[in-house]
Amino acid sequence: MEKDQKIYGIFNHIKPKNIYSEWDNHGEITISLVKRDEAGKIRNFSDFEDQDLSLFFPDIQLRTFYTVKNHEVSEFYGWSIEYKPHAVDLPKAEKMVKTLKLINRRLEKIAAQWGPARYFGEYALRFLKATGAAGLLKLVSSRPGGWSYDDSEYRAVALPGVPALVSNERTDYEDEVEKRKAAV
Repeated sequence: MEKDQKIYGIFNHIKPKNIYSEWDNHGEITISLVKRDEAGKIRNFSDFEDQDLSLFFPDIQLRTFYTVKNHEVSEFYGWSIEYKPHAVDLPKAEKMVKTLKLINRRLEKIAAQWGPARYFGEYALRFLKATGAAGLLKLVSSRPGGWSYDDSEYRAVALPGVPALVSNERTDYEDEVEKRKAAV
């Protein structure tokens, strides 16, 4: 990674397909890691270009779920740090294991200082801190038909603001579900 680049989490919210179903009523929040240069360009980590990093960031993410039942949005559950790669060979698998172990050790040190995370927003902050991220990026707008980071605008959130962003995302979605309920 170049010296002028910083690590950021990138926030993604996949809303439930059908809040009236027992099968498609779950949503998902993921935070993946990206690099951002001084000009603001966002790029994914690459196992080819970023071999000099001590941690292996391509395809790693923090993920949680929630469900909607009877117009009630559950708390986030199933928090996990995981890889979602398309292909893994032995050297890549070894880097992944090393990275997961190191992040876990860092999270344990943070928990020893701050106590256990009480909710997902706190855990997201700790994950980003453990990976050395400078903050979190949240999509603001996208050019119609656009597909790349360059076609979109992102708002940067400093680490202390991460728990509030996650909490606000849940609250905003609860309001959206409430509006649907009122419309029925």
